[in-house]
Amino acid sequence: MKFGVTSKLFLAFLVTNVAIALVVAVSAQIAVKTGFRSYVNEREERRLSSLSDALVDAYRAHGDWEFLRGNEALWRSFNRPGPPGPERPPPDGRPPPPPHANDRPPPPRANERRGPPPGEGPPRPRSVPPTATLLDAQQHLIVGKDVSPDTSPLRPIIVDGVNVGWIATTYPGEPFDRTDLRFQEEQLRASWIIAAVAVLLAAVVAILLARRLLVPIKRLANATHRLAHGEYSTRVSINTSDEVGQLVADFNHLAVTLEKNEALRRQFMAEISHELRTPLAVLAGEIEALEDGIRAPTPASLKSLRAEVATLAKLIDDLYDLSLADVGALTYRLEKLDVIELLDDAMQAFKERYAERNVALDFERSKKALHVDGDATRLLQLFNNLLENSLRYTGPPGRLRITVRNDQNAVHIDFQDSTPAVPESLLPRLFERLFRVESSRSRERGGAGLGLALCQTIVEAHAGRIVAKPSPLGGLWIEIVLPGST
Repeated sequence: MKFGVTSKLFLAFLVTNVAIALVVAVSAQIAVKTGFRSYVNEREERRLSSLSDALVDAYRAHGDWEFLRGNEALWRSFNRPGPPGPERPPPDGRPPPPPHANDRPPPPRANERRGPPPGEGPPRPRSVPPTATLLDAQQHLIVGKDVSPDTSPLRPIIVDGVNVGWIATTYPGEPFDRTDLRFQEEQLRASWIIAAVAVLLAAVVAILLARRLLVPIKRLANATHRLAHGEYSTRVSINTSDEVGQLVADFNHLAVTLEKNEALRRQFMAEISHELRTPLAVLAGEIEALEDGIRAPTPASLKSLRAEVATLAKLIDDLYDLSLADVGALTYRLEKLDVIELLDDAMQAFKERYAERNVALDFERSKKALHVDGDATRLLQLFNNLLENSLRYTGPPGRLRITVRNDQNAVHIDFQDSTPAVPESLLPRLFERLFRVESSRSRERGGAGLGLALCQTIVEAHAGRIVAKPSPLGGLWIEIVLPGST
């Protein structure tokens, strides 16, 4: 039989509460027995002390124990429990006189009944504890049951400093009468009833608590099952702020992340297939035209083919670099480099293309070298991607201004181009893979949307940061901050 979480939690609560109830019940019974025994012993001690005082007074009045020897009726009057009353023997030990004839009760009046009420029997005799036994100074029996002084507790009777006798108790164990025993049994029975009620209440509380605690867990388990089967839109409502609520919040965050990653994966596959299809279609068309003789193999046609091949190569290289970055295999050889020198090398390769597109290229450099610890190949790749991005998306006549400055042991590199601009709401998304602003940066002039994503990877690998914001020239401002090298 397989137990679910609800059953296991219920059994855990129930067993714990049952164990507690049993411990409390047993402890209560032990406490009742111990406390009640102490109470009865104390009561018996007071009774024996009172009996001893009465016997001392009687001994002084008679001078010996002969008045009590064998007189069971008088001894019972001495040994009767309870507070002293009119039936108590006087100090001289003589029994009370019988009632006078004139002291007889008056005859019953009309309609007056004598005796117990209808339906009730004669009054029950009052239950008394076992009587004591009186021994003389030599521990010889005077009155009471014959007991062995070796096995019965003895209490001395002292008169004027002399031991004149002993009181021996005749009970074999605790001095309980029937009332005491009945009271003790009732208390023990009540403790078991309380324990049973506590167990029943524990069972009810355990099932309610188990169900209440496991309601969000069950919802979370069902949601996890749906999420594992691809339902990334699954969410769980949060109505608590405890650990379970935090777990539900983390689950919802995980679901949002998985849903976003799944959307990016689908978009990535669609975008990559499109980016690969376009240059391949151009290549296939050019080659078919050359094969059919429609187009002659001129330098212009060969240049067009080389351009499409270069586009495919650039796309494949970017994908390869990003895949290496994802698995942490993109290598970096850090060394002390001059950022200004690297930017000069990158700009020399783009000057002719910027001039052909009628985009001015300005470089505001520092008078002294600015050093960083970096990989020359990766930093050159970073600058080439940014220069290529500005060249493709800056409308002619345009301008790109590059500034480099040192600020608090950090090197700031700014790329600011002219119109068209990027909406500020879309600026945080520029570094997402395959993201492009369609309204101003079309596919015809743009790349695959991987350049800026690769730039972010390179900058973060150099412990720097890169942000996009509006340019004062009307276009895009890419700001890079790299740690300086001492």
